[in-house]
Amino acid sequence: MPLAVVTGCTGYVGSELCRQLLKRGFNVRGTVRSIGHERSSQLLNMLKEFAPEGSIDLVEADLLQTGSFDEACKDADFLFHVASPFVIFVEDQQQQLIDPAVTGTRNVMEAAAKHKHSLKRIVLTSSVAAVHDCHQKQIPKRADGKWSEEDFNETSTLEGSPPEGYWLSKVLAEKEAWTLAKQHGLDLVIILPEFVMGPALTKAAAETSTSAGFMKGFLEAPDGKVPEGDWMFSDVRDVALSHILAAINPAASGRYIISQPMSLNARQVTDILKAHLPGIAIPDGKESPIKDNIDNTKVQTGLGLEVKPIKSTITDMVDSLISLGFTTPSYK
Repeated sequence: MPLAVVTGCTGYVGSELCRQLLKRGFNVRGTVRSIGHERSSQLLNMLKEFAPEGSIDLVEADLLQTGSFDEACKDADFLFHVASPFVIFVEDQQQQLIDPAVTGTRNVMEAAAKHKHSLKRIVLTSSVAAVHDCHQKQIPKRADGKWSEEDFNETSTLEGSPPEGYWLSKVLAEKEAWTLAKQHGLDLVIILPEFVMGPALTKAAAETSTSAGFMKGFLEAPDGKVPEGDWMFSDVRDVALSHILAAINPAASGRYIISQPMSLNARQVTDILKAHLPGIAIPDGKESPIKDNIDNTKVQTGLGLEVKPIKSTITDMVDSLISLGFTTPSYK
């Protein structure tokens, strides 16, 4: 069976990717910061039904430690680099966002280079944050005004309000990956999700997920308020599947945006929640204009991914967060 290495395997995207790889018959070697941590045991317990004996193994590795991923990459057929901080507001943007993303990518790519005799392809999780900045000040290259894989975020900085450390971390990490792939002759494909939503597989993954915390804000409506705005979403199951399709399709190359086609505003989210959970005690979200400015056709035509409908993304996510005990909505 092919061996797939998954960095950050206990996370929101990483755990779903492990689940899908095991279901497809891959052996999986996941990297964690601590094998003894509750996140690791929760992942292994959840994956039991998908994992024949010996098909999944966890090893310790640290994004900031040189050589930490060398042993993890030994004899691997595919490498999925998923581990990277996803948080917007931090005290130290450089130390908490830029350094782990860029240094971590460098350490993983250098480890891959040492084992490129066995490695068929690397698939790296970047983000649409590497396509455009937080407020989309940049102008898309395409004449129709839609963002595509042709665009690269050139405007995010650590200055300004809010500082765009997360956006900049994705830009710098992806550029580092491309530089090292060229330098070492590595086959690299990049996955570019939007705001990832959908079901969480473990409570630990939910507790460390910005996405789960965002949805909890809708379900519990602290201070009688829900988040405001509109958002482009990606289903975590689509994101994981796109990684696998990008790995096994010999023709896959470059970058792939994974996103549902239009944004959703807060009112649309609360409408979905109220229909799915009758009697839930949350206010109506605020209506605001929605966007239709992203092109997600490459992953559909090139990799054959069918993007899940947004309603199932949200309702399945809600069901998982409630069943895991991560959130307890109140009812009228």
